[in-house]
Amino acid sequence: MSGEVYFRVDGGNAYSLGMGHVYRCLKTADCLKDKGVASVFIMKDIKGGIRKVEENVYPVIKLPLNLALPEEIDFLKERCSGQILVTDIRGINNSYFTQLNGYCSKTVYFDDLGQHDFSPHILINPAIDPNLQRFKHRYLSTRYLLGEKYFILGKGFKRRRNIRKTIKTAMVSLGGADPANYTPSVLRILDRLKYNFEIMLILGPVFENFKEVDDLCRKSTKRVHILRNVSNMGELMCAADIAFVSGGDTALELAYTGTPGFIVPTIKYESDTAAYLESRRTFVNLGDIKKKRKAETIEKIEDVWENFYMRKEFSRNAKRLIDCKGLLRIMHALDIGEN
Repeated sequence: MSGEVYFRVDGGNAYSLGMGHVYRCLKTADCLKDKGVASVFIMKDIKGGIRKVEENVYPVIKLPLNLALPEEIDFLKERCSGQILVTDIRGINNSYFTQLNGYCSKTVYFDDLGQHDFSPHILINPAIDPNLQRFKHRYLSTRYLLGEKYFILGKGFKRRRNIRKTIKTAMVSLGGADPANYTPSVLRILDRLKYNFEIMLILGPVFENFKEVDDLCRKSTKRVHILRNVSNMGELMCAADIAFVSGGDTALELAYTGTPGFIVPTIKYESDTAAYLESRRTFVNLGDIKKKRKAETIEKIEDVWENFYMRKEFSRNAKRLIDCKGLLRIMHALDIGEN
């Protein structure tokens, strides 16, 4: 194909925003680059998300934070005319697509919640929970790509070969921002565990509560290795014996590797996903650890920690959920084939 693909996405340290949308678009842009297609990002002026995109050497067009939706649509009509527009934001309505569909060669929308009756040319909902794939109305003009087979896995992920009986390393990764600040709560719980192990703490590029976390790590009875803004998440997941992750994309990346783990949901969408994954015996859902008694959470962790056969079962089940072909399927839907 000729031309460019435009990504309308935002990211930063704000509740229910985070960095997952930006990471997803970056993974898609990297795939497009491999196929010789250029990408341009259009983003509200939120420093964290923009900084991450610029680190990856993609051009960014900045929009004012207070830009109203009609003005944004007018800008996109002019800028993206005749090109593919991929939208990965919330807080819009269907006029976004009824107006842009006639200007763009394709409009694409990532929808994780399944709540909106939107009519882009292509709607991608990679949610693993079928309850999050339901729409009150479907448009004949929209192509729906639904389910985990459209989950976008980044580069560098591989399957782990085995599960070790003794847990020596626990990974903690609660997203690129953790705006709800669950990382300190996880660290306090891990510090109370009776086992001898090290903690691999992975902090995202826009994580802000570093002082509190650094103080907890210094005082911890465990040895804590702090890593920031990593680019080798798949490798790190396979190096861990067990993991504590949020219920977004990181959980499904972890499922691909087969590393057993616990989900620490921080928003409702993640809670729904965590409950579903637990029902499939792939992960253990710790629920809202800020509202539960620590003793209850510790008991749930210990039950898994000491059960090698449960961890092996969960690893086998998790590996069946996600394959590495999500991006390939999306490229095919965009009529972007192999070089």
